[in-house]
Amino acid sequence: MLHDKDLCRNDRLLREAQDLLRFEVQCQGRKLLHIHELIREQGLPYHGMKLRTFLNESIANQIVQFYFGQSVGYEDYHTLASVEQLLRMQQGRSESKDRSLAFLRQIAHAGSVDAGIEAFRQGAFADGSNAFLCGPTSSLQNLLHGYLPRYGLNPVCLPPDYPANTLPNPMPRHLRPER
Repeated sequence: MLHDKDLCRNDRLLREAQDLLRFEVQCQGRKLLHIHELIREQGLPYHGMKLRTFLNESIANQIVQFYFGQSVGYEDYHTLASVEQLLRMQQGRSESKDRSLAFLRQIAHAGSVDAGIEAFRQGAFADGSNAFLCGPTSSLQNLLHGYLPRYGLNPVCLPPDYPANTLPNPMPRHLRPER
């Protein structure tokens, strides 16, 4: 917004938006039905499928936390070289560490976690080259949601030319859910 004054000509709003991270969850279809169930389970005021039923701070926080955890994660970001050093210092089986590093390289090569997962499923990258790691998606769940988070590692790595080895997660620690 600072670089494109056509987006916003209000200096006060620009100052207020400084260091602000916008995270949006679109709720339609099954997500909306899930929220509907949460409202009923928690005994919150229900007004039918109307907007005021869904405008609840507690429910909004639960939904945003869930999808933030699924899409961004709560772990800090590191370069691949930094992740390798951190993993090598941890206790545990070298096979698990090697598998984790191979998958992180695959994500970096593919360009995103989703593309890395798809290459894992298909056995190949979108460009046709062989994936570094492949197999059933279920075997990735422990890696993505168990092994890496246990060591505070985000599956998205910083580019090798990033000016630091680590970038803190944008979610303040005091707002992160207890694990």
